[in-house]
Amino acid sequence: MSKEAGVGGGQAVAPVVPIWLQVMIGLVALSGVGMLIKYLATFGVATSPSQEVWGQFGDFFGGILNPLLSSLTLAAVLVTMRLQSKELKIAQEENKRANEHLEKQANYIRIQNFESVFFRLLDVHMDSRSNVCIGTTTGKEAFDILVRKTSPCFRLLALTVTAPDEISMVYYSEDFRKRIGDALNVYCRGMYQVIKYVDTYEGFTASNDLVVESKVENTTSREKMQLRREQDKAYRPMYFAKRQYINMLRAQLTPAELKMLYLSCLTEEGVGLKYLAEKYSLFKGLGKWIAEKPEFANDYYSYLAFADYEDIQIRDVRLLDAQNERMSMKKRRHISAGALKNKLKESFVG
Repeated sequence: MSKEAGVGGGQAVAPVVPIWLQVMIGLVALSGVGMLIKYLATFGVATSPSQEVWGQFGDFFGGILNPLLSSLTLAAVLVTMRLQSKELKIAQEENKRANEHLEKQANYIRIQNFESVFFRLLDVHMDSRSNVCIGTTTGKEAFDILVRKTSPCFRLLALTVTAPDEISMVYYSEDFRKRIGDALNVYCRGMYQVIKYVDTYEGFTASNDLVVESKVENTTSREKMQLRREQDKAYRPMYFAKRQYINMLRAQLTPAELKMLYLSCLTEEGVGLKYLAEKYSLFKGLGKWIAEKPEFANDYYSYLAFADYEDIQIRDVRLLDAQNERMSMKKRRHISAGALKNKLKESFVG
Protein backbone atom coordinates (compact mmCIF):
# COMPACT_ATOMS: atom_id res chain seq x y z
CA MET A 1 0.00 0.00 0.00
CA SER A 2 1.39 3.44 -0.93
CA LYS A 3 1.82 6.32 1.49
CA GLU A 4 -1.15 8.08 -0.07
CA ALA A 5 -3.50 5.13 0.35
CA GLY A 6 -7.05 5.89 1.43
CA VAL A 7 -7.91 6.11 5.09
CA GLY A 8 -11.46 5.91 6.48
CA GLY A 9 -13.24 5.02 3.23
CA GLY A 10 -10.77 6.27 0.61
CA GLN A 11 -9.88 9.67 2.03
CA ALA A 12 -6.41 10.66 0.78
CA VAL A 13 -3.76 11.67 3.32
CA ALA A 14 -0.50 13.54 2.88
CA PRO A 15 2.72 11.45 2.74
CA VAL A 16 4.72 11.15 5.97
CA VAL A 17 7.69 12.97 4.36
CA PRO A 18 6.39 15.92 2.32
CA ILE A 19 7.51 16.41 -1.27
CA TRP A 20 9.32 19.66 -0.54
CA LEU A 21 11.48 17.96 2.10
CA GLN A 22 12.29 15.10 -0.26
CA VAL A 23 13.36 17.66 -2.90
CA MET A 24 15.44 19.50 -0.29
CA ILE A 25 17.21 16.27 0.72
CA GLY A 26 17.92 15.54 -2.93
CA LEU A 27 19.33 19.03 -3.51
CA VAL A 28 21.61 18.75 -0.46
CA ALA A 29 22.86 15.34 -1.68
CA LEU A 30 23.40 16.66 -5.20
CA SER A 31 25.21 19.71 -3.80
CA GLY A 32 27.58 17.48 -1.84
CA VAL A 33 28.27 15.22 -4.81
CA GLY A 34 28.67 18.23 -7.12
CA MET A 35 31.19 19.93 -4.81
CA LEU A 36 33.18 16.67 -4.54
CA ILE A 37 33.27 16.28 -8.33
CA LYS A 38 34.30 19.95 -8.75
CA TYR A 39 37.08 19.55 -6.17
CA LEU A 40 38.41 16.39 -7.79
CA ALA A 41 38.23 17.95 -11.27
CA THR A 42 40.20 20.99 -10.05
CA PHE A 43 42.83 19.44 -7.79
CA GLY A 44 42.94 15.87 -9.09
CA VAL A 45 42.43 12.53 -7.38
CA ALA A 46 45.88 12.19 -5.84
CA THR A 47 45.90 12.11 -2.03
CA SER A 48 48.19 14.44 -0.13
CA PRO A 49 50.22 13.41 2.92
CA SER A 50 49.95 16.98 4.26
CA GLN A 51 47.68 17.52 7.26
CA GLU A 52 47.24 21.11 6.21
CA VAL A 53 45.81 20.07 2.84
CA TRP A 54 43.35 17.73 4.53
CA GLY A 55 42.32 20.54 6.85
CA GLN A 56 41.65 22.79 3.90
CA PHE A 57 39.66 19.99 2.25
CA GLY A 58 37.54 19.63 5.41
CA ASP A 59 36.97 23.38 5.67
CA PHE A 60 35.85 23.41 2.05
CA PHE A 61 33.20 20.71 2.47
CA GLY A 62 32.21 21.82 5.97
CA GLY A 63 31.72 25.41 4.89
CA ILE A 64 29.40 24.32 2.11
CA LEU A 65 27.56 21.31 3.59
CA ASN A 66 27.12 22.45 7.22
CA PRO A 67 24.64 25.27 6.41
CA LEU A 68 22.77 22.98 4.04
CA LEU A 69 22.60 20.17 6.62
CA SER A 70 21.54 22.64 9.35
CA SER A 71 18.72 23.90 7.11
CA LEU A 72 17.76 20.30 6.41
CA THR A 73 17.74 19.53 10.16
CA LEU A 74 15.54 22.56 10.87
CA ALA A 75 13.17 21.49 8.10
CA ALA A 76 13.01 17.98 9.56
CA VAL A 77 12.19 19.42 13.01
CA LEU A 78 9.40 21.54 11.51
CA VAL A 79 7.98 18.49 9.71
CA THR A 80 8.13 16.49 12.95
CA MET A 81 6.31 19.23 14.85
CA ARG A 82 3.68 19.43 12.13
CA LEU A 83 3.16 15.65 12.21
CA GLN A 84 2.88 15.73 16.01
CA SER A 85 0.36 18.56 15.78
CA LYS A 86 -1.75 16.57 13.34
CA GLU A 87 -1.55 13.47 15.52
CA LEU A 88 -2.56 15.52 18.55
CA LYS A 89 -5.52 16.99 16.67
CA ILE A 90 -6.60 13.52 15.53
CA ALA A 91 -6.30 12.26 19.11
CA GLN A 92 -8.36 15.18 20.39
CA GLU A 93 -11.07 14.51 17.81
CA GLU A 94 -11.12 10.84 18.74
CA ASN A 95 -11.36 11.74 22.43
CA LYS A 96 -14.18 14.16 21.64
CA ARG A 97 -16.08 11.49 19.73
CA ALA A 98 -15.45 9.00 22.53
CA ASN A 99 -16.68 11.50 25.14
CA GLU A 100 -19.78 12.25 23.08
CA HIS A 101 -20.46 8.54 22.78
CA LEU A 102 -19.99 8.06 26.53
CA GLU A 103 -22.24 11.06 27.23
CA LYS A 104 -24.94 9.59 24.98
CA GLN A 105 -24.64 6.28 26.79
CA ALA A 106 -24.78 7.99 30.18
CA ASN A 107 -27.78 10.06 29.11
CA TYR A 108 -29.51 6.93 27.82
CA ILE A 109 -28.92 5.22 31.17
CA ARG A 110 -30.19 8.31 33.04
CA ILE A 111 -33.35 8.36 30.91
CA GLN A 112 -33.86 4.65 31.54
CA ASN A 113 -33.53 5.16 35.30
CA PHE A 114 -35.87 8.16 35.16
CA GLU A 115 -38.50 6.28 33.18
CA SER A 116 -38.21 3.27 35.47
CA VAL A 117 -39.03 5.42 38.51
CA PHE A 118 -41.67 7.41 36.63
CA PHE A 119 -43.64 4.36 35.50
CA ARG A 120 -43.33 2.84 38.96
CA LEU A 121 -44.78 6.02 40.46
CA LEU A 122 -47.48 6.00 37.80
CA ASP A 123 -48.44 2.43 38.72
CA VAL A 124 -48.58 3.36 42.40
CA HIS A 125 -50.77 6.34 41.57
CA MET A 126 -53.14 4.22 39.50
CA ASP A 127 -53.40 1.85 42.45
CA SER A 128 -54.31 4.79 44.68
CA ARG A 129 -57.12 5.63 42.25
CA SER A 130 -58.57 2.14 42.59
CA ASN A 131 -58.44 2.57 46.39
CA VAL A 132 -60.57 5.75 46.38
CA CYS A 133 -63.67 4.67 48.24
CA ILE A 134 -67.11 6.19 48.72
CA GLY A 135 -69.18 3.80 50.81
CA THR A 136 -68.88 0.47 49.03
CA THR A 137 -68.01 2.04 45.68
CA THR A 138 -64.35 2.24 44.65
CA GLY A 139 -62.26 3.30 41.69
CA LYS A 140 -63.64 5.21 38.73
CA GLU A 141 -67.24 4.83 39.90
CA ALA A 142 -66.29 6.52 43.17
CA PHE A 143 -65.12 9.56 41.24
CA ASP A 144 -68.49 9.80 39.51
CA ILE A 145 -70.13 9.89 42.92
CA LEU A 146 -67.68 12.55 44.12
CA VAL A 147 -68.51 14.73 41.12
CA ARG A 148 -72.19 14.60 42.02
CA LYS A 149 -71.48 15.28 45.70
CA THR A 150 -69.33 18.32 44.88
CA SER A 151 -71.65 19.84 42.27
CA PRO A 152 -72.61 22.61 44.79
CA CYS A 153 -68.89 23.57 44.84
CA PHE A 154 -69.13 24.46 41.16
CA ARG A 155 -72.14 26.63 41.91
CA LEU A 156 -70.20 28.28 44.72
CA LEU A 157 -67.35 29.04 42.34
CA ALA A 158 -69.82 30.47 39.85
CA LEU A 159 -71.20 32.79 42.54
CA THR A 160 -67.78 34.08 43.58
CA VAL A 161 -66.24 34.20 40.10
CA THR A 162 -67.09 37.86 39.58
CA ALA A 163 -64.99 38.94 42.57
CA PRO A 164 -63.04 36.04 44.09
CA ASP A 165 -61.31 37.00 47.32
CA GLU A 166 -59.42 35.25 50.06
CA ILE A 167 -62.43 34.89 52.33
CA SER A 168 -64.62 33.29 49.68
CA MET A 169 -61.89 30.83 48.66
CA VAL A 170 -61.31 29.84 52.30
CA TYR A 171 -65.05 29.20 52.59
CA TYR A 172 -64.90 27.19 49.37
CA SER A 173 -62.03 25.07 50.73
CA GLU A 174 -63.94 24.28 53.91
CA ASP A 175 -67.09 23.39 51.97
CA PHE A 176 -65.14 21.13 49.61
CA ARG A 177 -63.44 19.28 52.49
CA LYS A 178 -66.79 18.73 54.22
CA ARG A 179 -68.24 17.13 51.10
CA ILE A 180 -65.42 14.71 50.25
CA GLY A 181 -63.66 14.23 53.59
CA ASP A 182 -60.32 12.42 53.20
CA ALA A 183 -61.33 10.45 50.12
CA LEU A 184 -58.83 12.16 47.79
CA ASN A 185 -55.91 12.85 50.15
CA VAL A 186 -53.75 9.92 49.06
CA TYR A 187 -54.82 10.28 45.43
CA CYS A 188 -53.89 13.99 45.24
CA ARG A 189 -50.59 13.46 47.04
CA GLY A 190 -49.72 10.69 44.60
CA MET A 191 -50.63 12.90 41.66
CA TYR A 192 -48.45 15.69 43.04
CA GLN A 193 -45.47 13.38 43.56
CA VAL A 194 -45.63 12.00 40.01
CA ILE A 195 -45.76 15.43 38.37
CA LYS A 196 -43.22 16.89 40.79
CA TYR A 197 -40.78 14.08 40.00
CA VAL A 198 -40.97 14.90 36.28
CA ASP A 199 -40.81 18.65 36.89
CA THR A 200 -37.66 18.50 39.05
CA TYR A 201 -35.79 16.01 36.87
CA GLU A 202 -32.60 17.70 35.62
CA GLY A 203 -31.66 15.29 32.86
CA PHE A 204 -33.51 17.37 30.26
CA THR A 205 -31.87 20.68 31.22
CA ALA A 206 -30.38 22.53 28.23
CA SER A 207 -26.60 22.98 28.43
CA ASN A 208 -26.63 26.68 27.50
CA ASP A 209 -29.43 27.68 29.87
CA LEU A 210 -27.13 28.84 32.67
CA VAL A 211 -24.79 30.59 30.26
CA VAL A 212 -27.62 32.67 28.88
CA GLU A 213 -28.94 33.40 32.37
CA SER A 214 -25.60 34.78 33.56
CA LYS A 215 -25.59 37.51 30.89
CA VAL A 216 -28.92 39.10 31.77
CA GLU A 217 -27.55 41.74 34.16
CA ASN A 218 -25.99 45.03 33.08
CA THR A 219 -27.50 45.01 29.60
CA THR A 220 -29.76 47.33 27.64
CA SER A 221 -33.47 46.65 27.18
CA ARG A 222 -32.93 45.44 23.65
CA GLU A 223 -30.15 43.09 24.74
CA LYS A 224 -32.30 41.79 27.60
CA MET A 225 -35.10 41.05 25.17
CA GLN A 226 -32.72 39.16 22.92
CA LEU A 227 -31.31 37.21 25.87
CA ARG A 228 -34.81 36.32 27.05
CA ARG A 229 -35.59 34.97 23.60
CA GLU A 230 -32.45 32.87 23.86
CA GLN A 231 -33.53 31.68 27.29
CA ASP A 232 -36.95 30.73 25.95
CA LYS A 233 -35.30 28.83 23.12
CA ALA A 234 -33.08 26.96 25.61
CA TYR A 235 -36.04 26.26 27.91
CA ARG A 236 -38.35 24.92 25.20
CA PRO A 237 -36.85 21.42 24.55
CA MET A 238 -36.57 20.72 28.28
CA TYR A 239 -40.18 21.74 28.92
CA PHE A 240 -41.71 19.77 26.06
CA ALA A 241 -39.61 16.70 26.88
CA LYS A 242 -41.12 16.72 30.38
CA ARG A 243 -44.57 17.49 29.00
CA GLN A 244 -44.55 14.23 27.04
CA TYR A 245 -44.46 12.25 30.29
CA ILE A 246 -47.26 14.33 31.79
CA ASN A 247 -49.26 13.57 28.64
CA MET A 248 -48.93 9.86 29.50
CA LEU A 249 -50.28 10.59 32.96
CA ARG A 250 -53.14 12.73 31.63
CA ALA A 251 -54.14 9.99 29.20
CA GLN A 252 -54.94 7.74 32.19
CA LEU A 253 -57.35 10.23 33.78
CA THR A 254 -61.11 10.17 33.34
CA PRO A 255 -63.20 13.37 33.01
CA ALA A 256 -64.50 12.78 36.53
CA GLU A 257 -60.94 12.64 37.88
CA LEU A 258 -60.03 15.84 36.06
CA LYS A 259 -63.04 17.64 37.52
CA MET A 260 -62.15 16.54 41.05
CA LEU A 261 -58.55 17.60 40.52
CA TYR A 262 -59.82 20.93 39.21
CA LEU A 263 -61.71 21.48 42.47
CA SER A 264 -58.92 20.10 44.69
CA CYS A 265 -56.31 22.45 43.24
CA LEU A 266 -58.40 25.47 44.29
CA THR A 267 -58.25 24.52 47.98
CA GLU A 268 -55.61 25.85 50.34
CA GLU A 269 -53.81 22.50 50.31
CA GLY A 270 -53.79 22.26 46.51
CA VAL A 271 -51.62 25.28 45.70
CA GLY A 272 -48.58 23.21 44.72
CA LEU A 273 -50.59 20.83 42.57
CA LYS A 274 -52.38 23.77 40.95
CA TYR A 275 -49.06 25.24 39.80
CA LEU A 276 -47.99 21.94 38.22
CA ALA A 277 -51.44 21.40 36.67
CA GLU A 278 -51.23 24.81 35.00
CA LYS A 279 -47.64 24.36 33.88
CA TYR A 280 -48.24 21.03 32.14
CA SER A 281 -51.85 21.61 30.96
CA LEU A 282 -53.24 18.83 33.13
CA PHE A 283 -56.83 19.96 32.44
CA LYS A 284 -56.48 19.88 28.68
CA GLY A 285 -59.08 17.09 28.65
CA LEU A 286 -61.64 19.49 30.16
CA GLY A 287 -61.63 21.75 27.13
CA LYS A 288 -65.25 21.05 26.16
CA TRP A 289 -66.44 21.39 29.75
CA ILE A 290 -64.54 24.66 30.23
CA ALA A 291 -65.97 25.98 26.98
CA GLU A 292 -69.37 25.84 28.67
CA LYS A 293 -67.98 27.56 31.79
CA PRO A 294 -65.24 29.89 30.48
CA GLU A 295 -65.26 32.02 33.62
CA PHE A 296 -63.79 29.11 35.62
CA ALA A 297 -60.67 29.12 33.46
CA ASN A 298 -60.39 32.88 33.14
CA ASP A 299 -60.55 33.65 36.86
CA TYR A 300 -59.22 30.58 38.62
CA TYR A 301 -56.59 29.17 36.25
CA SER A 302 -54.10 30.30 33.68
CA TYR A 303 -54.93 29.42 30.10
CA LEU A 304 -51.93 27.09 30.24
CA ALA A 305 -53.91 24.60 32.33
CA PHE A 306 -56.18 23.87 29.31
CA ALA A 307 -53.86 24.68 26.39
CA ASP A 308 -52.89 22.47 23.47
CA TYR A 309 -49.29 22.01 22.41
CA GLU A 310 -49.59 24.64 19.69
CA ASP A 311 -51.06 27.26 22.04
CA ILE A 312 -48.25 27.18 24.61
CA GLN A 313 -46.14 30.32 24.93
CA ILE A 314 -42.84 29.46 26.59
CA ARG A 315 -42.60 32.99 27.98
CA ASP A 316 -45.84 32.39 29.93
CA VAL A 317 -44.52 29.09 31.30
CA ARG A 318 -41.34 30.78 32.53
CA LEU A 319 -43.38 33.60 34.09
CA LEU A 320 -45.45 30.94 35.87
CA ASP A 321 -42.23 29.39 37.20
CA ALA A 322 -41.05 32.79 38.45
CA GLN A 323 -44.38 33.48 40.14
CA ASN A 324 -44.30 30.10 41.89
CA GLU A 325 -40.73 30.71 43.03
CA ARG A 326 -41.71 34.06 44.54
CA MET A 327 -44.63 32.49 46.35
CA SER A 328 -42.41 29.69 47.68
CA MET A 329 -39.83 32.18 48.95
CA LYS A 330 -42.58 34.23 50.61
CA LYS A 331 -43.94 31.10 52.26
CA ARG A 332 -40.50 30.07 53.48
CA ARG A 333 -39.90 33.52 54.97
CA HIS A 334 -43.29 33.38 56.65
CA ILE A 335 -42.53 29.95 58.13
CA SER A 336 -39.08 31.10 59.28
CA ALA A 337 -40.55 34.21 60.89
CA GLY A 338 -43.19 32.10 62.64
CA ALA A 339 -40.60 29.65 63.91
CA LEU A 340 -38.43 32.51 65.21
CA LYS A 341 -41.44 34.09 66.93
CA ASN A 342 -42.31 30.81 68.67
CA LYS A 343 -38.72 30.32 69.74
CA LEU A 344 -38.54 33.81 71.23
CA LYS A 345 -41.86 33.23 72.96
CA GLU A 346 -40.62 29.98 74.47
CA SER A 347 -37.43 31.67 75.63
CA PHE A 348 -39.42 34.50 77.21
CA VAL A 349 -41.79 32.09 78.96
CA GLY A 350 -38.86 29.99 80.11
